[in-house]
Amino acid sequence: MVLKFWGGSQTVSGNRTEIRWGKNPSGEPNCALVDCGLFQGPKELRLRNWQEFPKAQNIKFILLTHAHVDHSGLLPRIVQQGFKGPIFCSEATAELCEIMLMDSACLQEEDAEFANKTRHSKHFPALPLYTQEDARRALQLFKPLPLHESHLVGEGFQVKFRSAGHILGACSIQIEITEDQTKTHRILFSGDIGNSASFIMNPPEPLPNIDYLIIESTYGNRCHPKEDREQKLADVVNAVCQRGGTLVIPAFAVGRTQELLFLLTKLETQQRIPKIPKYLDSPMAKNTTQIYLRHIEDLRKNPTTQLGEAEDMFKSLSGEGFYFIGSSAESRLLCENKEPKIVVAASGMLQGGRILHHLKHVLPDAKNGVLFVGYQGEGTKGALLKNGINRLRIHHELIDIQASIFSIEGFSAHADSQEILDWLNSLKLPPQITFVNHGEPAAAAALAYRIQTELQWKSQVPKYQEEFLIS
Repeated sequence: MVLKFWGGSQTVSGNRTEIRWGKNPSGEPNCALVDCGLFQGPKELRLRNWQEFPKAQNIKFILLTHAHVDHSGLLPRIVQQGFKGPIFCSEATAELCEIMLMDSACLQEEDAEFANKTRHSKHFPALPLYTQEDARRALQLFKPLPLHESHLVGEGFQVKFRSAGHILGACSIQIEITEDQTKTHRILFSGDIGNSASFIMNPPEPLPNIDYLIIESTYGNRCHPKEDREQKLADVVNAVCQRGGTLVIPAFAVGRTQELLFLLTKLETQQRIPKIPKYLDSPMAKNTTQIYLRHIEDLRKNPTTQLGEAEDMFKSLSGEGFYFIGSSAESRLLCENKEPKIVVAASGMLQGGRILHHLKHVLPDAKNGVLFVGYQGEGTKGALLKNGINRLRIHHELIDIQASIFSIEGFSAHADSQEILDWLNSLKLPPQITFVNHGEPAAAAALAYRIQTELQWKSQVPKYQEEFLIS
């Protein structure tokens, strides 16, 4: 059996691992993929999205850990290249991918259209990486499987999906491959491991005994700050409300937005913040939140009462004082609205979307506030604003910044370095090898070092396209 790392190797995007085992009737090894994610970030990474996958039509099936595009966003591309097999995942992941893959395809088409209009691409005509039709074809291949049950998905190949926390539907994938009816390999792909301090997601399930482990390392070299996020959020809301201002919160549509809505509802219910109109201005986040509501039984319960605290809070989102914004016209009207309010809008790093229109209206007024609750990539408008710039260019216009800029850390959906070590410690027997994947070089190296020195396990940081023979 062979593992080959096509993506996620010393980077946090493009997750894709090939498994080859046994032989098919033509004498070639069987082939499957775990995840099929989009590369994001620098151009040299993004160019990998355009590479042809060898013999895509021979891939038997794809296993998907969760819906984020760094794990799922290349599925339409591989379908375009000839893949026709099933895509196995959890029910919630399939529902979220319907939103995320169509959105990604729409962006690909818009980017190509813009490149052709401006002629800034060296290719003419510039083509999208994939189209909405490719995304629809990929979605038709999804085959959701229930969690905690063993499923025979290929010859000698069994899988079991285990909850990983992180976002709704996210799973670790437990695999058992039997070769020659004698040797069984037990492998686990962690997927993205959830932050145990999440307000709405359950912590990841304990690890089963395995021979080989592929672990993510996004926060492999750091820990989340230990701060009272509830109180800090209450303090920010109260500060802006007391001066009659609007609080704008840039947020990612999947995961972060739902945590925020839960917390704001909880604080208002406990009368720790005043009743104030709350708006969600992101069609994608609205559709995602509705999926969370449909899968409310999968969300965290109160550890003391075992009652669905998240269920009560989320149900209140349809009540008075909370509003979903749908059309662009409604969004423009909301921008003009001067009443005190809270607006949650995308995108999370201010790279585009409706959030920019809101910022043009709130930034010049000192009574308003902007709250960051997520990482801001270097060079993004979000990073500039968070780091104290006093003028920001939005839509070719320089905007003076008078509003207060706030930041609350620790809202990441990923486990940090110590949480990953604690999770690994649940294993009674160490794996033969732990492959440290899905992390920038410093983060992956730091986690591999901790695994070697603190757990005394053998660990390896795979390189791009590196192969490992499992024997």
